This record gives sequence, structure tokens and C-alpha cells, in this order.
Amino acid sequence: MPAPTAPPAPPLAAAPPPAPAAAVPPAPPPPPSLNAVPPAASGFQIAFRTGAMFPLGEASGAAADDLSRRYAWQIPFLLDVGGRFARSFFVGGYLGFGIGSTGSDARVDAACNDDDDNGKNDIACSAASFRIGVELEYSFAPDQRLNPWIGYGIGFEGASASIKDDYAGLDESDSSTGITFADFKAGFDLRHKVGFGPFIDLALGQYRQTTTDLGERGKYRYTIEERALHAWLTLGLRFVVNP
Repeated sequence: MPAPTAPPAPPLAAAPPPAPAAAVPPAPPPPPSLNAVPPAASGFQIAFRTGAMFPLGEASGAAADDLSRRYAWQIPFLLDVGGRFARSFFVGGYLGFGIGSTGSDARVDAACNDDDDNGKNDIACSAASFRIGVELEYSFAPDQRLNPWIGYGIGFEGASASIKDDYAGLDESDSSTGITFADFKAGFDLRHKVGFGPFIDLALGQYRQTTTDLGERGKYRYTIEERALHAWLTLGLRFVVNP
């Protein structure tokens, strides 16, 4: 009798395929650097300028009518509002005013000298100016950290000096208005979210009309026949939104 044979071994089960590896999500991009240079500006832009403003030249063609005899140096507050286009160009308008004191004229100094002995400040003398116009600016490096720029404007301007003497019952002012033929300006901006940098501004103009207000004694307006060229030189800092 033949010996019994062992049953065949069952086939080995196939191993399951390996599970696919989990996808690794890409690393998040690094946060923008605080020192990154912003791209070249476009669209709306506004800038504020201030510093010190100095009178130069002649207020009129009359003898010894220097602008500095009427007005001393002033603190200006200037606003430039407009839009940037084609990367390098800005077109807009400017508006500003300045405040200061009366100039070096000896008669004005004497009238503003409160030399009485009543212990009160009875006399107040002051000067002010304003300007308004349109302007064009060009930026040399609109997408760089340091952006030099130049500008040109034309407009309308005026300045006044006043004296108020409570003791004498005096309240008088003298103002002149005219045209700004050329407002040359230049500077550079350090470009961040808000840019800033120094600037220089030379506004050349000519007064055409003067108004003298003597209070109760009347107001007189006349055209300046002997006209002369004057200038206001401004040195200071500019701050720019969307530089």
C-alpha cells in the first residue's frame, strides 16, 4: 500500500501594494520684508511739505520796496494733490499758506514796538502768505528706494502784513496779490509706505494789485504800476502717501 502523500501547501497570499506616500504641502511663502521697496506708484498721490520760506527780490518797482522789508521769513504748509501716470509723471495742484512776522522796515518795527508801561501786550503784528496753482513733476527712479524728482508749477499768490494795536484802537492790514510765473522745485524721496525726503522750492512771481484796509477809515485798492520780480525760497521736508 503506497504511503499517503502530504497535501500541497496553499499558495502564498500576494502582499498588499504599499500605501501611497502622503503629499507634502508646499511651504508657505515667506512674509514680505519690511524693508522691501514698493513698486512704482500709480494713481492718486498726496504730499505734504513744510520747512522755512524766505523772501527774495522786490515787492514792487518803488524805491527800497524789498520783499524782506514787508515780510520776514515764514513757516509754510503746502499740499500737493493729484495723480501719477506713465510711471514717472505726476500732474496735480498745489495749495499752501505761510505764517510769520513783519519785515525789517523801520517804520513797521516802530509801530509794532509795544513800549508803553501798562504791562500788557497791546500790539500784535503778523504776516501771512498763500499760493495756489497747478504743477507737473517727473521722477527719475520711480521704483527705487531713493527717487530724485523735479517739478514745475504756475499759479496765483498773495501776501499780507497786519498790525493790531488795542491801546490805540488800530487794526490795519496791507495785502498784495499777483501771479506765480514759475515755481521750480526738486528733491528726493526715501520710498516706504509713506515716503519722505528733503526738497527745495523757488517760486518766482510778481504782485499786480495791493489792498490797504484801514478799518473804519476805509479800504483802498490799487493796481501796482511799477512791477518787479520777487521770489519765495522754501527749504524743508516732504512727506508722500503712495510715493
